[in-house]
Amino acid sequence: MASSIPVLGRLKLYDWPLGNAYNRSTRVAELHDRSPGAHPTLLPSLFDASVARVTFKGMLLVGTEIITTDGVLMEYKQGWWAKPIQDLAKSSKN
Repeated sequence: MASSIPVLGRLKLYDWPLGNAYNRSTRVAELHDRSPGAHPTLLPSLFDASVARVTFKGMLLVGTEIITTDGVLMEYKQGWWAKPIQDLAKSSKN
């Protein structure tokens, strides 16, 4: 298991209906840039994402990351530890 440098962004969870490589509906997790007008994903998407654990300090999202390397499709099991950012929570109330 390895950890990476924390990335600050907006978490988006949504259901992707039929018409994807899985040939079924799948839940997708994405982390987007917080800048106004800019919405690229900051990390590779997690497919079949689910919330594995919730605590007062954050939540653990788990899923499958799909990456193409040299024309070969690779699947990696991944987990994201998502923590609330107090400044964002305060600004969303305004």
